[in-house]
Amino acid sequence: MAKTTEEHYKIFVDECMRLKEEWGLNDWKLFFEHEKDEDNRAQIWTDVLNHAVVIRLSLNWHNSIPTNELVVNTARHEMIHLLFSPLHHLAGERFITPDQLKTESERLTRQLMSILFGPFQAEVLSTDTDQEATHKRREGDG
Repeated sequence: MAKTTEEHYKIFVDECMRLKEEWGLNDWKLFFEHEKDEDNRAQIWTDVLNHAVVIRLSLNWHNSIPTNELVVNTARHEMIHLLFSPLHHLAGERFITPDQLKTESERLTRQLMSILFGPFQAEVLSTDTDQEATHKRREGDG
């Protein structure tokens, strides 16, 4: 069984923190663990209401040998889970309105636009979408 090292753990934490900053997840508090996990390379637990997350890098990797590149990709995978966690939380709520789901979906879309294309383009595109929605509402009301 292959094991992750302290160097791997540092790489993992550094990549998570880099993505936190780059992806605008600055309102989240990240806590890290480097412990045994029999089933996963890494795992994430989120408290969406308090914007806190625990991210664990497993000490033992059963089916692969940890390389720096694989550790970085594992960190990216876990941070994508964090990115989607508010939507995942909302979808699990018993009483959710269509407006709540749409609002969270739009927030996530704007965030992904910012990550992929930069904040200016995301701002312009979300404004265009908002203007189109306003125009459609006016047509429907009139």
